[in-house]
Amino acid sequence: MDNLDLPPRDDLSARRQRERERYANDPEYRRKVIDRGQAWRQENRDKSRAAARRWYDVNREREKERTRRRNANKCHNGDADQIRADLWEAQLRCCYLCEQPLDLALARIDHDHRCCPQGRSCAGCRRGVTHDRCNRLIGAADDDPELLRRIAGNLEHALAVLGVGGP
Repeated sequence: MDNLDLPPRDDLSARRQRERERYANDPEYRRKVIDRGQAWRQENRDKSRAAARRWYDVNREREKERTRRRNANKCHNGDADQIRADLWEAQLRCCYLCEQPLDLALARIDHDHRCCPQGRSCAGCRRGVTHDRCNRLIGAADDDPELLRRIAGNLEHALAVLGVGGP
């Protein structure tokens, strides 16, 4: 086969555009395409999983960020990026828990889980933005300040007994 048998790139792009339009506007065609893809994945389960794994390995960080944003927007009833930026500026770009500088891209919105149903928050229960480690720390302690004080005291005592200075 020589190059004269291949369609010009413009025709290929036009064909793809027609396919996209048909897929978007024709429910029967869309169902047929979806069914065909599902059937192929059933018949070629190992190939399908291997391809998905390769794609995810290449796009891991992008997918993690996409999932984090989707979940954050659902949880915080709106534009989580804007809420995060507003809290970050109000806190002078520091974590409200440890008071260390905080990168906006890594900031997590902390909220009181007792206020709203699981997976949700409102403006009233948002406490501020934190480092991921700080947010996990208070979550692991069930937001109990007394438990955290007891842990801090015991850690200081253990370090003193060992003769090791603090951080």
